[in-house]
Amino acid sequence: MSKQELHSESHLVESREYWWNPDYLNLLAERLNLDECQNMAEIGCGHGIMSFLFAKHLPSNAHVTGIDNETQYIKRARQKARKVAQKTSVNFDFETGNAENINLDDNSQDVVFCQTLLIHVKSPQLVLEEMKRCTKDG
Repeated sequence: MSKQELHSESHLVESREYWWNPDYLNLLAERLNLDECQNMAEIGCGHGIMSFLFAKHLPSNAHVTGIDNETQYIKRARQKARKVAQKTSVNFDFETGNAENINLDDNSQDVVFCQTLLIHVKSPQLVLEEMKRCTKDG
């Protein structure tokens, strides 16, 4: 009996950490002013790969929240966060949750983002509205 594959499991491989060109990530970090970002959230974070890639651009003591509906992904992200935390002063919090009902306060995040999430949800508009609700004005 084979195990049931988790959502997008075949795409969340270790090599995914190297899909992004460092120059492009630097450009995104600059345009998003990540050096001024104290609170950032990744919705549909999977193993937290983008959170970890962006973390090196954040200021000391910034806080990153990752949310995904797959408990196994959150466990893996938490494991990696313990290793990454030894190399950075960024704080990570990964939790199981639903993108259509994000467990973050209104206007609490400087940046809220997702990567490939919207193609997998029933109501992309609702997810975008939730992400906007959590994001500070400006």
